[in-house]
Amino acid sequence: MVGRVASSPKCARVVSSAHPGSWRGGAPSRVGYGWNAEEFATHGVDLAEAPAVLADRIALMQTLWNQDEAGYDGPHAAVEPSWSWPKPVQRPRPPIHLGGRASDRLFTDAAAYGDGWLPIEGYGTVLPHMTRLRDAFEAAGRDPADATVSVFSSMGDPATVESYAEAGVARVVVWLPPEDRSSLLAALDGHQARLSDWLAR
Repeated sequence: MVGRVASSPKCARVVSSAHPGSWRGGAPSRVGYGWNAEEFATHGVDLAEAPAVLADRIALMQTLWNQDEAGYDGPHAAVEPSWSWPKPVQRPRPPIHLGGRASDRLFTDAAAYGDGWLPIEGYGTVLPHMTRLRDAFEAAGRDPADATVSVFSSMGDPATVESYAEAGVARVVVWLPPEDRSSLLAALDGHQARLSDWLAR
Protein backbone atom coordinates (compact mmCIF):
# COMPACT_ATOMS: atom_id res chain seq x y z
CA MET A 1 0.00 0.00 0.00
CA VAL A 2 1.28 3.46 -0.85
CA GLY A 3 -0.19 6.47 0.92
CA ARG A 4 0.12 10.24 0.70
CA VAL A 5 -1.10 12.86 3.14
CA ALA A 6 -2.73 14.83 0.34
CA SER A 7 -5.11 11.98 -0.41
CA SER A 8 -8.67 12.78 0.57
CA PRO A 9 -9.79 11.63 4.03
CA LYS A 10 -12.79 10.09 2.29
CA CYS A 11 -10.39 7.60 0.71
CA ALA A 12 -9.02 6.36 4.04
CA ARG A 13 -11.55 3.54 4.47
CA VAL A 14 -10.91 2.32 0.90
CA VAL A 15 -7.13 2.57 1.29
CA SER A 16 -7.27 0.63 4.54
CA SER A 17 -8.55 -2.41 2.64
CA ALA A 18 -6.57 -2.00 -0.58
CA HIS A 19 -4.22 -4.66 -1.90
CA PRO A 20 -4.64 -7.20 0.91
CA GLY A 21 -2.51 -9.69 -0.99
CA SER A 22 0.55 -7.53 -0.43
CA TRP A 23 0.09 -7.96 3.32
CA ARG A 24 0.26 -11.74 3.28
CA GLY A 25 3.95 -11.95 2.47
CA GLY A 26 5.08 -9.15 4.75
CA ALA A 27 5.41 -6.47 2.07
CA PRO A 28 5.48 -3.14 3.90
CA SER A 29 2.95 -0.40 3.46
CA ARG A 30 4.74 2.72 2.28
CA VAL A 31 3.60 6.14 3.44
CA GLY A 32 5.06 9.63 3.40
CA TYR A 33 4.36 13.23 4.36
CA GLY A 34 4.53 14.49 0.79
CA TRP A 35 6.16 17.68 -0.47
CA ASN A 36 4.00 19.40 -3.10
CA ALA A 37 2.41 22.44 -1.44
CA GLU A 38 0.06 23.10 -4.37
CA GLU A 39 -1.26 19.54 -4.26
CA PHE A 40 -1.81 19.85 -0.52
CA ALA A 41 -3.71 23.11 -1.01
CA THR A 42 -6.18 21.45 -3.38
CA HIS A 43 -7.01 19.02 -0.56
CA GLY A 44 -7.26 21.69 2.12
CA VAL A 45 -4.09 20.56 3.90
CA ASP A 46 -1.35 22.89 5.10
CA LEU A 47 2.03 21.37 4.19
CA ALA A 48 3.36 22.26 7.65
CA GLU A 49 0.66 20.03 9.16
CA ALA A 50 1.55 17.02 6.99
CA PRO A 51 3.25 14.94 9.70
CA ALA A 52 0.34 15.37 12.12
CA VAL A 53 -2.20 14.64 9.38
CA LEU A 54 -0.40 11.46 8.35
CA ALA A 55 -0.15 10.23 11.94
CA ASP A 56 -3.88 10.78 12.44
CA ARG A 57 -4.81 8.97 9.23
CA ILE A 58 -2.55 6.04 10.12
CA ALA A 59 -4.36 5.87 13.47
CA LEU A 60 -7.68 5.82 11.63
CA MET A 61 -6.59 2.94 9.41
CA GLN A 62 -5.21 0.97 12.34
CA THR A 63 -8.57 1.33 14.07
CA LEU A 64 -10.33 -0.09 10.99
CA TRP A 65 -7.78 -2.90 10.69
CA ASN A 66 -8.28 -4.10 14.27
CA GLN A 67 -12.02 -3.84 14.91
CA ASP A 68 -14.90 -5.53 13.11
CA GLU A 69 -16.87 -2.29 13.23
CA ALA A 70 -15.00 0.87 13.98
CA GLY A 71 -15.38 4.61 13.99
CA TYR A 72 -12.69 7.21 14.41
CA ASP A 73 -12.78 10.93 15.21
CA GLY A 74 -9.38 12.58 15.26
CA PRO A 75 -8.13 16.12 14.67
CA HIS A 76 -7.34 15.47 11.00
CA ALA A 77 -9.29 12.33 10.09
CA ALA A 78 -12.67 10.88 10.88
CA VAL A 79 -14.92 8.05 9.73
CA GLU A 80 -18.34 7.03 10.94
CA PRO A 81 -18.74 3.53 12.42
CA SER A 82 -17.95 1.30 9.47
CA TRP A 83 -17.03 -2.17 8.31
CA SER A 84 -13.77 -2.47 6.42
CA TRP A 85 -12.76 -5.79 4.90
CA PRO A 86 -10.58 -7.69 4.21
CA LYS A 87 -8.39 -7.24 7.26
CA PRO A 88 -4.59 -7.54 7.10
CA VAL A 89 -3.21 -10.95 8.01
CA GLN A 90 -0.54 -9.37 10.20
CA ARG A 91 -1.58 -8.29 13.67
CA PRO A 92 -1.97 -5.69 14.92
CA ARG A 93 -1.19 -4.26 11.46
CA PRO A 94 0.95 -4.73 8.38
CA PRO A 95 4.47 -3.28 8.45
CA ILE A 96 4.60 0.46 7.78
CA HIS A 97 7.66 2.20 6.33
CA LEU A 98 7.84 5.97 6.41
CA GLY A 99 9.45 7.53 3.36
CA GLY A 100 11.33 10.80 3.27
CA ARG A 101 14.61 12.52 3.93
CA ALA A 102 16.28 12.02 7.28
CA SER A 103 14.94 14.23 10.06
CA ASP A 104 14.26 13.97 13.77
CA ARG A 105 10.50 14.21 13.13
CA LEU A 106 10.55 11.44 10.53
CA PHE A 107 12.47 9.06 12.78
CA THR A 108 10.29 9.87 15.79
CA ASP A 109 7.15 9.20 13.74
CA ALA A 110 8.58 5.99 12.27
CA ALA A 111 9.18 4.74 15.80
CA ALA A 112 5.75 5.90 16.99
CA TYR A 113 3.55 4.21 14.38
CA GLY A 114 5.79 2.49 11.87
CA ASP A 115 8.42 -0.15 11.47
CA GLY A 116 11.09 1.47 9.36
CA TRP A 117 12.40 4.09 6.99
CA LEU A 118 12.18 4.22 3.18
CA PRO A 119 14.79 6.70 1.91
CA ILE A 120 15.27 7.41 -1.80
CA GLU A 121 18.85 6.94 -2.95
CA GLY A 122 20.35 10.24 -4.00
CA TYR A 123 17.97 12.40 -1.94
CA GLY A 124 20.24 12.96 1.02
CA THR A 125 22.45 10.38 2.66
CA VAL A 126 21.25 7.12 4.20
CA LEU A 127 23.95 5.31 6.15
CA PRO A 128 24.97 8.17 8.49
CA HIS A 129 21.38 8.40 9.73
CA MET A 130 20.65 4.77 10.51
CA THR A 131 21.86 5.21 14.08
CA ARG A 132 19.41 8.10 14.52
CA LEU A 133 16.55 5.84 13.42
CA ARG A 134 17.57 3.12 15.87
CA ASP A 135 17.98 5.68 18.66
CA ALA A 136 14.42 6.89 17.98
CA PHE A 137 13.11 3.33 18.30
CA GLU A 138 14.97 2.89 21.58
CA ALA A 139 13.61 6.20 22.89
CA ALA A 140 10.10 4.99 22.05
CA GLY A 141 10.65 1.83 24.09
CA ARG A 142 11.08 -0.39 21.04
CA ASP A 143 13.88 -2.72 20.05
CA PRO A 144 16.32 -0.79 17.81
CA ALA A 145 16.90 -4.01 15.88
CA ASP A 146 13.30 -3.80 14.66
CA ALA A 147 13.99 -0.53 12.82
CA THR A 148 14.03 -1.66 9.19
CA VAL A 149 15.60 0.37 6.38
CA SER A 150 14.63 -0.21 2.74
CA VAL A 151 16.44 1.94 0.18
CA PHE A 152 14.23 2.91 -2.76
CA SER A 153 15.16 3.83 -6.34
CA SER A 154 18.76 2.65 -6.08
CA MET A 155 20.95 2.77 -9.18
CA GLY A 156 22.21 -0.67 -8.22
CA ASP A 157 25.91 0.13 -7.96
CA PRO A 158 27.49 -3.02 -6.49
CA ALA A 159 29.77 -1.14 -4.07
CA THR A 160 26.85 0.93 -2.83
CA VAL A 161 24.64 -2.14 -2.41
CA GLU A 162 27.48 -3.81 -0.51
CA SER A 163 27.74 -0.82 1.83
CA TYR A 164 24.00 -1.01 2.45
CA ALA A 165 24.25 -4.69 3.33
CA GLU A 166 27.15 -4.12 5.70
CA ALA A 167 25.21 -1.36 7.47
CA GLY A 168 22.15 -3.57 7.97
CA VAL A 169 19.82 -2.25 5.25
CA ALA A 170 17.09 -4.86 4.87
CA ARG A 171 16.26 -4.42 1.19
CA VAL A 172 17.21 -2.36 -1.85
CA VAL A 173 14.69 -1.53 -4.58
CA VAL A 174 16.44 -0.69 -7.84
CA TRP A 175 15.44 2.19 -10.09
CA LEU A 176 13.58 1.43 -13.31
CA PRO A 177 12.83 3.94 -16.06
CA PRO A 178 9.21 5.04 -16.61
CA GLU A 179 9.28 3.73 -20.16
CA ASP A 180 7.98 0.89 -22.31
CA ARG A 181 8.34 -2.83 -21.66
CA SER A 182 11.50 -3.31 -23.71
CA SER A 183 13.22 -0.47 -21.85
CA LEU A 184 12.19 -1.91 -18.50
CA LEU A 185 13.49 -5.36 -19.42
CA ALA A 186 16.77 -3.85 -20.62
CA ALA A 187 17.12 -1.97 -17.34
CA LEU A 188 16.46 -5.14 -15.37
CA ASP A 189 19.06 -6.99 -17.43
CA GLY A 190 21.54 -4.22 -16.66
CA HIS A 191 20.90 -4.48 -12.92
CA GLN A 192 21.22 -8.26 -13.12
CA ALA A 193 24.56 -8.01 -14.92
CA ARG A 194 25.98 -5.45 -12.48
CA LEU A 195 24.81 -7.29 -9.39
CA SER A 196 25.23 -10.91 -10.51
CA ASP A 197 28.37 -11.55 -8.47
CA TRP A 198 26.90 -9.93 -5.38
CA LEU A 199 23.57 -11.77 -5.73
CA ALA A 200 25.37 -15.11 -6.14
CA ARG A 201 26.84 -14.96 -2.65
